[in-house]
Amino acid sequence: MMNIPVELWALLGCGVILVFSLQVQAIHMIFRHGIKFWLSARDKPKEGLVAGRLDRNVRNNVEGLMMFTPLVVFAVYAGISNDWTLYAAETYLVTRIVFPFIYVSGAPVVRSILWGVGLVSLFAFFYGLMLGLNLI
Repeated sequence: MMNIPVELWALLGCGVILVFSLQVQAIHMIFRHGIKFWLSARDKPKEGLVAGRLDRNVRNNVEGLMMFTPLVVFAVYAGISNDWTLYAAETYLVTRIVFPFIYVSGAPVVRSILWGVGLVSLFAFFYGLMLGLNLI
């Protein structure tokens, strides 16, 4: 069995969360507006409160993956794994798991704190990379 780093598992988990978020968004749209609208070009979007939050959640996950992916790929390629990268990856994954529920529910302060924790974990991961490269 391959020894896959925790950081890479966290990246896979974030990808699964994005796919799940896209599916929830699509299902919500079908139930709200019907299959005909879902299959259309959607030139005139029909957005409600929940639909807007689901859309923004998906965009937030994509943006987060754009920041997290290069860090993980670099760490794995360079063979860097330390407490900083490990715990940062785990923390980031947990924030990504919880975030959709908090965001869609509309809890503004908790959402912002959770997003901030995720962002700090990206900086912590970067710090771990710098330690692994002996630059700090």
